[in-house]
Amino acid sequence: MEFKEKQKEVHEWITKHGGYWSPMSMFARLVEEGNSIMFMG
Repeated sequence: MEFKEKQKEVHEWITKHGGYWSPMSMFARLVEEGNSIMFMG
């Protein structure tokens, strides 16, 4: 499977199951996960 085909398949799955997070939500989640990893090690 070509990359573009897989990318389209993933996009369709995300759209079907609730869509993408807003940019601010993605950033907040990234920061939250980064802090969790930082304090584990």
